[in-house]
Amino acid sequence: MGFYIPDFETELKQHLNLSESAWLVIEEDIKCFSNGGKYNLAGFLNRIFYNYYHDAEATISQRILNKNEELEQMFSSDEFKSMDRKTTETYITKILDVYEKDLIDKMNRHDKGEGISIR
Repeated sequence: MGFYIPDFETELKQHLNLSESAWLVIEEDIKCFSNGGKYNLAGFLNRIFYNYYHDAEATISQRILNKNEELEQMFSSDEFKSMDRKTTETYITKILDVYEKDLIDKMNRHDKGEGISIR
């Protein structure tokens, strides 16, 4: 079973660090999902990245964009209609700054584990 990798992703490299137990899970998942086919770590991981990019907490830039959309929607509701745009933007910026710091802190608390670079 092959894994589709969009052309724009084939020239980019990603460094990935996972704990030993996470690597064992990945190896077992590849065996299960490849149905005895070729062992293709990069293709398997790229499929995971492709499928979960928009949901993964490790994708900090995407998390910030999603949170910004959520806050923009929240602050456009009737409860906040008395606030001017500059005040709204200030609140959103401050909330996003704290959110980003929390995500980075959470990421830095994880064991760095073993790393590889894949295309």
